[in-house]
Amino acid sequence: MREDSQFWWNWWVKFGATIATFAAVLIALFGDWIKSHLFSPKLVLSLRNNKGEKTIVTFQLQTEQGQQTQNVDARYYHVKVSNAVRWPIASQTRVFLLSIEEPGPDGELQITWSGELPVQWTHQTIHPFNRTIGPTAYCDLCSVLKDKWIQLHPIIIPNNFPMKKSIATTLVVSLQAKSNEGESAIVRFKIAWDGKWDDGDVEMSHHLVIKEVP
Repeated sequence: MREDSQFWWNWWVKFGATIATFAAVLIALFGDWIKSHLFSPKLVLSLRNNKGEKTIVTFQLQTEQGQQTQNVDARYYHVKVSNAVRWPIASQTRVFLLSIEEPGPDGELQITWSGELPVQWTHQTIHPFNRTIGPTAYCDLCSVLKDKWIQLHPIIIPNNFPMKKSIATTLVVSLQAKSNEGESAIVRFKIAWDGKWDDGDVEMSHHLVIKEVP
């Protein structure tokens, strides 16, 4: 091998080794930052649709004659939990209810409850408590029972939590999805109900309006 060829060969070998060493140092120092910013799931919350899903709810009532089973028409409204990048997946994901706002005496919204309550997944009984979000999943935002009430659906219900409203009401609820790898932005959903029920999808959308608000 000629002397100049040997020189350049050795130079490139040393250069490659230097680059490899430099890269190893960067990964050691900033590996977690790189993974969190370039290779992390992007959890997104959005309203599934504004018409909800009509169904029948069965529950037990305590009467003077004892417990009685009652079937009631209901409509459930869902929040979609998605991963905008699909990979990597978001493991051990849970959606949390963070606050409830209601109009005060002057009509301005004020926080009437705050905390961190896990929200139930749609068809919770067949799903684990924490979900892996690669494919889209859904959680229950609220439901309306015919001639009864509107209610939210956290899994845990503290004593001071305003779960049900039997009259016309307006709520703004804040939700956030959290996983081992990161969390979504906090999203606020406005729920406005005039206290009435209708069997039709379009007709019911005039009595209960749900939308995402800033």
